[in-house]
Amino acid sequence: MTIEQREVLFQSQKEDKAAELIDYAKTLYEQQDEALKRRFPLAKPLKEQAALKLEFANGSRIIGIPEGADQIRSYHPWGLLMDEAAFQPEAGEAYDAAVPVCQKIIVVSSAGPGWFANFLTEAI
Repeated sequence: MTIEQREVLFQSQKEDKAAELIDYAKTLYEQQDEALKRRFPLAKPLKEQAALKLEFANGSRIIGIPEGADQIRSYHPWGLLMDEAAFQPEAGEAYDAAVPVCQKIIVVSSAGPGWFANFLTEAI
């Protein structure tokens, strides 16, 4: 919102869950102080924005995508938020696809076996 031409992906297991994440971002935008909305306007009103996008007048945008490495390869994002990574079958491949292009990657999940648990164990 505050930096021009920034693209951030919100990735979740399914497209409808990714849409929920974008909807939450829209709610946060809508409920912020009016001075911030004037300083960082949207590209178009919230009602006219696509379910999987939140676009700002400065060219920045948040895009919701379903899980999978190929989903990330369709973009060249500045950042990635992976939600519930332990439950995304291709989370490791998606992370690997994001590393060369993203400046910031945030991976969150509740506990579960698989790539995310292994990734955390190796990091420790």
